[in-house]
Amino acid sequence: FSSYKAIFQHKIPHNLGLFVPSFSNKHDLDFLFRFVAPRPFLILAGKQDGEFPYEGVVEIFKKARKVYGKGKVSENIKLLSFDTGHELSRDMMLEATRWFDRWLRP
Repeated sequence: FSSYKAIFQHKIPHNLGLFVPSFSNKHDLDFLFRFVAPRPFLILAGKQDGEFPYEGVVEIFKKARKVYGKGKVSENIKLLSFDTGHELSRDMMLEATRWFDRWLRP
């Protein structure tokens, strides 16, 4: 996901975040973290992703982290950035596996 501002600036009309009727008129995607927090949330982002502009990912992450911070659970949200495009690389998979092991193992 990326901010609507970044999506509109990059003229990306096929971003799935735009298909929630009227949502972008009132909110940005950081609003959703009010309903996600305090659950663990991992963001894997490619710095050259042409579908989810990186600057918008960082913007949303910073706002979401504030939501988590209010609940004193900042460690439950994490952004990992990679020098890739719109893909799921081997390094991303390894990091996701580590995250799942941390939060899902009994």
